[in-house]
Amino acid sequence: MATIGRRAAVADLGWVTLDGTLAWLLWSAVHVSFLIGFGNRLVVMLDWLWSYFTFQSGARLITGPGSH
Repeated sequence: MATIGRRAAVADLGWVTLDGTLAWLLWSAVHVSFLIGFGNRLVVMLDWLWSYFTFQSGARLITGPGSH
């Protein structure tokens, strides 16, 4: 599974290959399901919904040694 962009992803599950919006929704559901705790899942889903509807992108930060 990999996201490509807004409402675009690919998923190769072995027995079926998906692309587009369906793969993007599946990727989102799988990603959220691996989070620990209902509160964390809720916060992430609300953050994603807000970003989706407001067209805001998330912060892409790399911190640590050598990240100049």
